[in-house]
Amino acid sequence: LGRLQSFNQRFDIRAPHFSLYVINELTKMLGPELTFRGGLKVITSIDLNLQDQAECVARTQVVRLGGADPATVLPSVTGAPSAAAAFLPAPRASDIGVDHNVNNASIVILDPTTGQILAMIGSLDYWNDAINGRFNVAVDGRRQPGSSFKPFTYLTAFSQGYTPATMVLDVRTAFAQDTGIPYVPENYDRQFHGPVSLRIALARSYNIPAVEMMSRVGVENVIRTAHRMGIDTLDRESSFYGLALTLGGGEVSLLDMTYAYSVMANKGQMAGQPIPVESRRGGYRALDPVAILRIEDSKGSLLTRCGDAERSDAPCDFTPPKTQQVLSAQLAYLITHVLSDTQARVGAFGSPNPLELDRPAAAKTGTTNNFVDNWALGYTPQIVTGVWVGNTDSTPMVKVTGLTGAAPIWHAIMMYAAQGLPPTGWDEPQGINHVTVCYPSGLLPTRDCQSAVNEIFIAGTEPVGYDSIWQSFQVNRETGKLATVYTPPELVDNRVYEILPPEAADWVREAGLPQPPIEYYTIYTPPEVAG
Repeated sequence: LGRLQSFNQRFDIRAPHFSLYVINELTKMLGPELTFRGGLKVITSIDLNLQDQAECVARTQVVRLGGADPATVLPSVTGAPSAAAAFLPAPRASDIGVDHNVNNASIVILDPTTGQILAMIGSLDYWNDAINGRFNVAVDGRRQPGSSFKPFTYLTAFSQGYTPATMVLDVRTAFAQDTGIPYVPENYDRQFHGPVSLRIALARSYNIPAVEMMSRVGVENVIRTAHRMGIDTLDRESSFYGLALTLGGGEVSLLDMTYAYSVMANKGQMAGQPIPVESRRGGYRALDPVAILRIEDSKGSLLTRCGDAERSDAPCDFTPPKTQQVLSAQLAYLITHVLSDTQARVGAFGSPNPLELDRPAAAKTGTTNNFVDNWALGYTPQIVTGVWVGNTDSTPMVKVTGLTGAAPIWHAIMMYAAQGLPPTGWDEPQGINHVTVCYPSGLLPTRDCQSAVNEIFIAGTEPVGYDSIWQSFQVNRETGKLATVYTPPELVDNRVYEILPPEAADWVREAGLPQPPIEYYTIYTPPEVAG
């Protein structure tokens, strides 16, 4: 540590967390002797302007969350104006001047098509964290991701044939556990929302549907999905995590989470540099994000011995990157279509909100219990950014959610980085079909369907059955009871009601959802037959 501090004082290290990450990667590739004897020229992936702008955005947001004037803008580390901070959304009126007890943030920015790390801010208090053994929150700091983990559950569900149109009940539910103690999750707004589609459930981040889907698809299968997409830190038995894993009950690093989201951004392909088999953490993924593009010796010649998954004498040139298809293009498109659905999100997040950009973008927030950690992760086809906000010592913040803490930083970085890039979305791959379905059942509409929506499906998962949620009943207009065949036609109304499964009975009653009468009006009798 002393040598690092001395080195920093001599050379004023830019991007210290990224620099140490590169040194660590070099040591793994070349060994400490070759790494530290000097003479190497290392070309890295960092975009220093983006790095500086991201850091000043994070510092500005943290200061504002501490109660500073909402117009406060801190300059970059070079003293240059913080152009990116101009994109920070205005805080809510109720947050202005309030000290929310926030002192730290971490950011990772990647190019999803190459896996290159464009910026890495491991902490806003580098030397204090180093003294306490926390060199890089982005890489080494394992934190609970909250609801930002939910996409792995829904991806697993989609891979098993569930669809964005699948109906799930957001009602009070007690889930059985191995401990024998039922697990009764709550939504962040402490409300139940009745029947919802998986699209709405994920876009609005409802907790109960996420746990329901976890129980259906299996905790172990969700962990496999996360491993395949790059999450190396979930290394315990599935029973250790339980159903709460879908709400962020495990611990992950920001770098891993951002890398996993890059797979969704890149049509299911992971891009990066190969990891030698003996160096793979848990053997879960074969590629790593790229920090080093090229290594030359003192004469400017390309160094060898860097190695990859197959060769130990490979040249030290990591362009172009290796790629691996870890999700089908259809699965990646499906989850991106939901995470970028701004209209589906509005019911919970309002509009405008920090997850909306001036172009198509997919995003997800996360907030842990007692406001200890909050996250915002999201992407366009060209860039993916992950943001964590919290306190280094894990003390709780004061009412700071992913939407109010991390998401404004994500928004500002994405808007700044996207300048000059075409506002493109994601091309629809082959094997995606559009079908009109009835909401909320997700089945084919009947003439009684009261809400038809267009939904996308992976070919072969389209509904074949017809809706039975919306049902028509003949009701006596005068009495409100069911009509019989003897009720005069002029008194018969055809009324359509929403009939939900029995497990929603309490919610139906508490929500006051109109239900059909259960009694027939029998005063009318058959006409007498002439003798």
